[in-house]
Amino acid sequence: MIKSYLTLIFILFTTSIVVHSQSAEVYLKKGDDFYRQSDYDKAIGQYNIAIKLKPDLVTAYVNKGQALEFQRRFPDAISTYDELLKIIPGQTKALTRKGIALIKIQSFREGIINLQQANKQDPNNSQILANLGLAKVRVNDISGIKELDQSINLDKTNYEAFYNRGLCNLLTKDNNAAIKDFEQTIRLKPSFGEAYFSIGLCKFQQGDKINACKYWKISVEKGYARAQVIIDQNCN
Repeated sequence: MIKSYLTLIFILFTTSIVVHSQSAEVYLKKGDDFYRQSDYDKAIGQYNIAIKLKPDLVTAYVNKGQALEFQRRFPDAISTYDELLKIIPGQTKALTRKGIALIKIQSFREGIINLQQANKQDPNNSQILANLGLAKVRVNDISGIKELDQSINLDKTNYEAFYNRGLCNLLTKDNNAAIKDFEQTIRLKPSFGEAYFSIGLCKFQQGDKINACKYWKISVEKGYARAQVIIDQNCN
């Protein structure tokens, strides 16, 4: 009798785990649907439920963090990645996204630390190399260009790698090389407003204010609203 009772309890317990896991995946999918619609508040809400049901669901943390990044809530995104790293120390995706978020708030050296850890675990990851290279250049470590080149060689469809290399060329005042990289970024992702904005910066540095304003205006049309401040200051 006792043995049968314990067997029943075990079955109920394991069934509960399976149901919770399946439920977590359902809420993850709902979150992804809202994410694709750019409804980030609702996406985050669904990811939170998924995480509560399955606290080690990596994708839920990563996607929640990226939704927070889109809302420019970078400290909250970093905290989300840290939560995952407490549960799964050294988790590559969490280290990568945390490094990228740190770059966005200009904490370049801390970003480098996280991206280098991720790179050790996944040395041929184009996304990791693209952001590691950019972070290095931002702290005047020109060796970062090699990592950006490696990133592009690994994945010639990685628009982020071309964009980041363009930023590095922009920082070193190689405007022509920067424009080529930004133009390739646009070929790969025509809706990427920041690339148009950056071409505008190159044109402005070259003394071509007319075309600079043209590209800045396109960047606003593509959704990069922050360019409007530069337009108001420099364009008629």
